[in-house]
Amino acid sequence: MTYQVKLQHTGQPSVTFQCRPDQTILQAAYDNGYLLSSTCLRGGCGACRAQLIEGAVAELAPMSRFHCQDPVSGEFKYRLLCVASVASDVVIETDRPWQTRRKNPLSDRLPG
Repeated sequence: MTYQVKLQHTGQPSVTFQCRPDQTILQAAYDNGYLLSSTCLRGGCGACRAQLIEGAVAELAPMSRFHCQDPVSGEFKYRLLCVASVASDVVIETDRPWQTRRKNPLSDRLPG
C-alpha cells in the first residue's frame, strides 16, 4: 500500500509522488528524484521541517518537538520529514525549496 504525497513550496510548481508507510517522506522524495533539505536524518536538527497542510503522518522515530512547534502560536503544525511517514494521502508545504535529482548523471557522459 502506498499513499500520495504532494509537496508545495512558494515559487515552485507542486510535485506528487508515492510513499509507503514503512519509509520516510524524505526517502520517498529522494527515490522519486527530489532532493529535500536535510542534515542529521534523525529528527533532531530541523533542516527537513515542513508544515503538514492536509492528511496524517506517523513518526518512525521521535521528532524534536522544538522544531515542530510554531514559534508564534505554540501549535505543533510542523513535521520532520526524515522521521515522518505517511498514514494517509498528504499535502506538505516545505520550508525550503527542493531540487530535482538526476537519476543517472554518469550516463550523460557515456557515448551514445
